Amino acid sequence: MKIAIILTAFISGIVLSLAFAVWQQEPVHPTAAAELPLDLPRADLWTPESVSDDPLGFAEFAEKNVRKDLVFLEQSGAELERKRERARRALSKTKSFLVSAKERTADLRKAYQKAEAQSAFPVVVGTQVYDRETLIEETQTLLHLQASYAEIVPQFEEVIESIDESKLELDKNLISTNSVMPALERERQLLYNDQESIGSQSFLTGVEQLLDENEVLLGQANRPVPVVEDLLLQASNRSMGKPDKSSIINFLSKQ
Repeated sequence: MKIAIILTAFISGIVLSLAFAVWQQEPVHPTAAAELPLDLPRADLWTPESVSDDPLGFAEFAEKNVRKDLVFLEQSGAELERKRERARRALSKTKSFLVSAKERTADLRKAYQKAEAQSAFPVVVGTQVYDRETLIEETQTLLHLQASYAEIVPQFEEVIESIDESKLELDKNLISTNSVMPALERERQLLYNDQESIGSQSFLTGVEQLLDENEVLLGQANRPVPVVEDLLLQASNRSMGKPDKSSIINFLSKQ
């Protein structure tokens, strides 16, 4: 929040300062606050060979974990929807800030040109009074911020696209996991009675692969959504600093 505090103090009273107040870290839903209590990592526990060596042991293991996966796939899907909504709101606020910043710099340029032509500093823009130096400094800050915010717009668009892709894959696996449960229960019962269905090994190997896929998807769904201020700070650090004063004066003087 350091950036927000400095800028609010610098341009307090104008509408742009409100943009920083709304970007607070939102509370995390309880299901995302801690790692999901699955028997992870599971990929190294069973292989096609070990499934073949101990089909009943795997069937019992798989039935327990498929039940867990069904719960956590649903919870993770709901959490992804919440993350997508947070990212969308952040993107919307970022775009709104860019619009407001552009409008503000246009007003400042118009006031600067009029004041220069009439030697009429200080000037009033909105509710703020500016002498020549303060107007130049605020324009300098706003142009620097616009560049940083413009950089994080495509980043949030990528985040939303990634969440959508993860949600689609999660939903597919939820359907697959749900559909395999009845057959898995039957197979486990057959194996318990020293029987084996036709295609048993192929079926159990498929279940083992499904559990591995679920493990990967659940890990991806648990990734946090970036915070606007974090991305803004990164963008600001990557930039070469604020435009120099002469370039700002050129900008303000341009018709």
